[in-house]
Amino acid sequence: MPVFDPSAFDRTIQPDGSEIASEFVSLICVTVLSLLIGIKTYNVQFKYLSCSRWLIIALYSLSWAFTISATIFVSTNNGYHKQKKKKQKKNSKKQNYLIQVFNTYMTILFIKPLMKSEDGTRVGWKASRLHDVARRTLVASVVALLVSFANILTLTIFNGRERGVLCLTCCTVDVTINVATIHWVKIPTE
Repeated sequence: MPVFDPSAFDRTIQPDGSEIASEFVSLICVTVLSLLIGIKTYNVQFKYLSCSRWLIIALYSLSWAFTISATIFVSTNNGYHKQKKKKQKKNSKKQNYLIQVFNTYMTILFIKPLMKSEDGTRVGWKASRLHDVARRTLVASVVALLVSFANILTLTIFNGRERGVLCLTCCTVDVTINVATIHWVKIPTE
């Protein structure tokens, strides 16, 4: 079990530029998520919500809670920076590549049936609401894949030793973009 070692940290007095930028980005993400929760729950009778709508509201709320927590962690982390360790895990790059391959594979599994479904179907399918939802879901899955890819690429570039501020900022932006994308998918197109 790892023991807290205060000598592994350098003490600084004030936040640096990356911490201030991270707090600003987190503030924008909290604002966006608060607006989306407000839009989703405005004038809603909660006792009549379906299970899928409850799950979406739970997703919004948990994403908001994560973003608030990340903002607090960044702002209270002021003063401590982890010193670079000479010891590096060899499996971190391999794990990152495996995660990215898995994400890509799952996206392909989703996209492949959509591509085949257009063959041999009636002409009116393209004009239907189902086609629009499928197209929006396809775009959302590609956006989620790209954002996750950028997050994992950042982790890979820094060999798993990125600052906590950068990691929390990337994850906060990732969560916010994914929630905004899901919100876009669920907007009626009429």
